[in-house]
Parts: sequence; C-alpha cells; structure tokens
Amino acid sequence: MEYLKNNSPFRALLTVAGAILILWVTGCKSDPFPRPKGYPRIDLPAHTYQTFDNENCPFTFEYPSFGTINRNLKDSCLTDIYFKPYDFYWHLTYRNIPGSGKSREKHEEEYRKLVYKHSIKLSHMSEFDLESENGTGLMYELHGTVGAPAQVIFGDRDSTHLIMVSFYFQQAVNQDSLRPLIDYVKEDLEHMAGSVVWR
Repeated sequence: MEYLKNNSPFRALLTVAGAILILWVTGCKSDPFPRPKGYPRIDLPAHTYQTFDNENCPFTFEYPSFGTINRNLKDSCLTDIYFKPYDFYWHLTYRNIPGSGKSREKHEEEYRKLVYKHSIKLSHMSEFDLESENGTGLMYELHGTVGAPAQVIFGDRDSTHLIMVSFYFQQAVNQDSLRPLIDYVKEDLEHMAGSVVWR
C-alpha cells in the first residue's frame, strides 16, 4: 500500500481520473431554461403600391406592387390578389348596401360573425378603427394558429358601398414566425383602406 501511495505515475493517473469524473458529473447537467425558437429572417421590401381598378367595382384603391390579380371576374367585383413572394392572398368582396336590402350595420354584423368563427383557434382578437376622408371601417387582427391573421371591412360615409378584405394564407400558420410579415401587411391593409376612392 505504501508503494502505491508513493508511486507518482499511479498518483497522476488517480488525479486525471478524478478530474475527468468531476468534469463528467458537472458537464452533463442540462440547461434549466428553454432556449428561444429561431425563425428564418424575412426580408421585406419598401412599401410601394399600384392601383386596383376594375370596371365592375365602384371604387379604386392601392395595393402592394408585388401583388397580382389572381381572380378578376368580368361580371363581378369579387377579386383575389395573390402575393407570390410570401404566398398569401387578399380576398376582396363588395356590397352595394341599398341594393342588398340590408343596412350597413347588418352587413357589418354578418361579417363580424364570420370573423368570430375563427375564435376557437384564437389566443385573442384585436379591433382597430380605420378612417379616411372617404370612409370608415374596422380591422380585425386575429392572434393564434389561423390562416387569416387580419380582416378589414370599410365603407363610405353615405352607407352606399362596403368593401370586405380577408388577408389569408393557404393554411394555418405559426404567427410568431411570421409576425414581421403580418405587421408589414397590416400596414398595407391600412394604406389600402385610406386610399379607397369611390366612383
């Protein structure tokens, strides 16, 4: 036993083994805090616009210049605008209020019910007033795992015309990963409402 205590190679081996054991025990502890998720960077262009002008629609407005008209029926104001770089749509519908036999308030309530059908998948919903010299409206922002993160309803001050625009992806999305894009498109929707000109 005395031999082992005085044998320097053996003592060196015990020292190295002890150091390895200490590193192994302390180094195998897991990080007690979850790490934040990383999302790919989305490079967004400067806001530039083009004019929507369909002879079947009694209005014009501006929409992002990277959008293309995907559906534009010859006898209807029902329109889809596709934004290929980010794979989302604006679906636009129009109501002539006097011709519909319903009040503006009734149309707005029907649209609100459509928006609230998403509520089962929402964490919460926000409403924002929209106003320009040519009309008033609302934007609904839907937070959660839904395909339609924002909806707009906008009408003239005489309660003659009403535009409804749904901003949607083809499938439900993780809004955390797309938050910069959603905020960017919300600005475009606000610009669209502010640029409406009735005719």
